[in-house]
Amino acid sequence: MKRKIARYACIGLTVMIVFSLFALTACGEKQESEPSESPQGTVDSKQTTEGSTTQMSSLPVSGFVKTEEKTNFVEIVMDSRNSIVIELRPDQAPLTVANFQKLVNAKFYDGLIFHRIIQGFMIQGGDPAGTGMGGSNETVKGEFSRNGIDNQLLHKRGVVSMARTNDPDSASSQFFICDATSPHLDGSYAAFGSVVFGMEEVDRIAALKVDAHDRPLNPPVMVSVHFVTPVEE
Repeated sequence: MKRKIARYACIGLTVMIVFSLFALTACGEKQESEPSESPQGTVDSKQTTEGSTTQMSSLPVSGFVKTEEKTNFVEIVMDSRNSIVIELRPDQAPLTVANFQKLVNAKFYDGLIFHRIIQGFMIQGGDPAGTGMGGSNETVKGEFSRNGIDNQLLHKRGVVSMARTNDPDSASSQFFICDATSPHLDGSYAAFGSVVFGMEEVDRIAALKVDAHDRPLNPPVMVSVHFVTPVEE
């Protein structure tokens, strides 16, 4: 009788051990099947493990390729590794475009941040001080109608324009990209280009968390700002 009880106890213990091992294995498999998260804390659906869809500055971006020559197309490669391509409009703001091209050619914008973000309005960057109070060593005449210049480029979503102080001729290096159409800016600020690729990146930046002064908690960095040219098909 005692031998039967001991044998049943041994069988029961063996079953418990096997069940425990199965439970641990199942738990481990469940954890491995969960999706990984990007550093921003959200699942990054644009990147694969091979990085095949990641936009890098050395690769053609939606019909554009990097060039050392001055053109009317500028690519902004962000620290997210996504890009924004701007088409410049010298036909509307020649002085402003020439100033912007000069700064791009000098690598002035490389490493600077978008320091002011207002979702549903605009994102602003290009200040070497990163505070909104800095600029380059030169200013240009404000090319907008209230300053006597016939600039027909309106501040629609995706339009790029120059920031300035109350002085109409104080534009320097700071620029902003409209996240939404803002007609109240028309005629008062020098619009000089528009986004032709990467508005989803503008929207991503516009949605970043900011403090009470519209400064992003984690300022997005312009890693590289350079000229590109359309790829001939």
